[in-house]
Amino acid sequence: MICDFENCTVDKHSIDYARNVHDNWDKGVDEIVIRFAEGYNDKANGKYFCKFGEYPEAEYTLVYHLIDIDDDQDTKGTIDILNTKSQEVVVHIDKANGSAGTFGSFFNLLGDAFENLGKKLGKLSKK
Repeated sequence: MICDFENCTVDKHSIDYARNVHDNWDKGVDEIVIRFAEGYNDKANGKYFCKFGEYPEAEYTLVYHLIDIDDDQDTKGTIDILNTKSQEVVVHIDKANGSAGTFGSFFNLLGDAFENLGKKLGKLSKK
């Protein structure tokens, strides 16, 4: 699983601005992406397995393209599932949105949104 923040806005600001405002950005991002994978794996019940990073031996690669993180840390984005070898898009999900929790730090709420989205995708992959 790869998380693409390249074209993302955070509370109407650039991703570079968000990196400067939020301490430990890289560590926080690693933690929230792991929560996505945990949420997915919890609901997929072993049918497929998701883990963060690039794995050339994997049959498929999931790429979450973030578009926006709003002021409540809800996320909007798209997901592409690629054939790892050919990089061909096998599945495209246009509205891959996650809902944040109601209380906590920026990364805690964002982690809730990632976990929520991971669970939704995990449920879909069981079908």
